[in-house]
Amino acid sequence: MLTISPDEIEKNITKKTKAIVAVHIHGNPCEMDRICQIALQNNLKLIEDCSHAHGAEYKKIKVGNFGIGCFSCYSSKFLSGLGNSGILTSNNDQLHQYLKELIYVKNDPNLELLSRTPCKMDAIQAAILNAKLPYLNSIIQRQRTLAGIYFHGLTNFLKFQTEEPLSKHVYRELPVYFSSRDKVKKLLEKNCIETRIRYPIPLHMTNYYKQHPSRISNLSVTE
Repeated sequence: MLTISPDEIEKNITKKTKAIVAVHIHGNPCEMDRICQIALQNNLKLIEDCSHAHGAEYKKIKVGNFGIGCFSCYSSKFLSGLGNSGILTSNNDQLHQYLKELIYVKNDPNLELLSRTPCKMDAIQAAILNAKLPYLNSIIQRQRTLAGIYFHGLTNFLKFQTEEPLSKHVYRELPVYFSSRDKVKKLLEKNCIETRIRYPIPLHMTNYYKQHPSRISNLSVTE
């Protein structure tokens, strides 16, 4: 639930389509079997946004192993550094080597510079992430335990994001659905219980994309 629909991917592929971006939103893995099959059949690149899903699994395979895995390690993440940092993963040796070469700007007159921003994580961030990595599984287990307590006590009253079949949700967040969201939010605030509206504006409706000439306007599910 809340993850990208394979059916909608197939409907919207055109000659201009270059890649599929599968977002494992809130820590819930997408339906990767079908998405991988669609990418293969249509010769599309597969990018996984794993920024909420460190350690999440689909069919006991960690996310980030299906395509190019993109992990944010910002300070609010399960696996976090101090400030901004991130990780890319790939099982393709050629792509891995290419990504490594993108990290550096080589001061060599015989090499053509690529039009990009160099993005090199400093050594202290890497050391912090390396030291925290052994604790990731225990963090995930605690999150799953806490989510289970909410489900046990409140499922009859509330609608939660459900774990995709064959997946291991890591519950970086625990979204709750309401038909009268603002009213419930105010009531909880009166009782000193904090809630947040995670994404108040869909990405395609932000000012940046509103001004884009080819803006997509028929994303009714997102809206």
